[in-house]
Amino acid sequence: MFNCHKASIGTSQAYRLLHVREGGFENVGCTKRDLQNYFSDLRTKIKDADAQMFVAQLERKKEVNPAFFYEFMVDEQRRLVRVFWADAICRKNYSVFGDVISVDATYTTNQYNMKFVPFTGVNHHLQSVFLGAAFLADEKIDSYVWLFNTFLKAMGGVAPHLIITDEDASMKAAIAQILPNTAHRLCMWHIMEKVPEKVGPSIRKDEKFWERLNKCVWGTENSDDFVSQWNSIITDYELMENDWFSNRFAIRESWIPVYFLDIPLAGMLRTTSRSESANSFFNRFIHRKLTFVEFWLRFDTALECQRQEELKADNASLHSTPKLMTPWAMEKQCRGIYTHEVFSKFQEQLVAARDHCIIQGISECEDIRCFTISSLTGKDRVVHMNKSNMLGRCSCKLYESYGIPCRHIIQVLRVEKQNEIPSIYIMKRWETRCKRCVLYIFFYACFVSFCIGQQSFCFVLQGTIL
Repeated sequence: MFNCHKASIGTSQAYRLLHVREGGFENVGCTKRDLQNYFSDLRTKIKDADAQMFVAQLERKKEVNPAFFYEFMVDEQRRLVRVFWADAICRKNYSVFGDVISVDATYTTNQYNMKFVPFTGVNHHLQSVFLGAAFLADEKIDSYVWLFNTFLKAMGGVAPHLIITDEDASMKAAIAQILPNTAHRLCMWHIMEKVPEKVGPSIRKDEKFWERLNKCVWGTENSDDFVSQWNSIITDYELMENDWFSNRFAIRESWIPVYFLDIPLAGMLRTTSRSESANSFFNRFIHRKLTFVEFWLRFDTALECQRQEELKADNASLHSTPKLMTPWAMEKQCRGIYTHEVFSKFQEQLVAARDHCIIQGISECEDIRCFTISSLTGKDRVVHMNKSNMLGRCSCKLYESYGIPCRHIIQVLRVEKQNEIPSIYIMKRWETRCKRCVLYIFFYACFVSFCIGQQSFCFVLQGTIL
């Protein structure tokens, strides 16, 4: 039954599993009701010591590995009201992938009505990666101020460039206070999830409405274009008196992608599938009935599964080779640098540069050459290329948003007789070996006994997490 809990298998499924394993209900030795009563009694017995057992488990983790970080607070009645933790792998991952993070306080609370607040990033395989988490007894500004201060303490005082959250006002105030230099953006997924309940049945079923809204929200490339399309939708569907749409428009600069085009890597966490993936992962082990101890059993197993997926992707990138689509040297160069997932994105841009991008005009001003490029999309793009360092800026902003050279920059580099992608375009976070040079070095005393006859040896080890 312990293993069933670790695998997030509920009582009913656990009973069916026992039935199969034992060869029939008559061999199980108990009824499903007996099993349910057992777990109910167990929760009752551990309830008074549950929080203490949870914190003790965190302390044991720290004893095993001093790079494990946790902090907690109790109130006047000695009740646990705040707790945050991040293990050594979380802290290492943040040092590489902590430029853009998501903080989500919308998850179902536990048995004690405490909010579960995970920190999530994106790794070099474009997978969601866990960076730490907290339980909070309330959603007041003070609680979030404590949370972000504690998070910064765990991560060596390094703040992210961009943080994405839900629309919680207290969290917004805390971010402005503790992370003043971090760009704050609202999660588009949570906002767009609410649209169906904010419109009438006829609009909800109108495919044209959804097509236009998605194009407006996701596809506009400048603020004037967004405002024009938004106003057109509001007028055509008579949503002028809809307060929710009016409020979303008023805060448009905090959630519409076009207003974040100049923020590095702002495009990584904007997609619906990214948020759905993280939501699905955390919902596996979060619901109202769980005690802290039950939560930890499920959480620890789920986190192992997530990290196993990264290891599998690491192995694939290290020991297999994607097929080349062109004879260009820069494609072979990047195949040996990027992970498979990022190389696939780069390869799409490379093939598009070969097949669809045409230089229409070139002008020059001092060290800057200006290229006008047409493509099958019908939109002309402009690349300003610095001749001294080959650093180009394209009007499509793909490199700024995702950290991968766009088709237009690739085409200009080809014209400039650059056979390989200059190192200035290669972001360390996308490299297959990006984590190999990151070390959390800590010193701790570890007693290792070797029973060789009657001798024991005591070693002081320097621990290194690779």
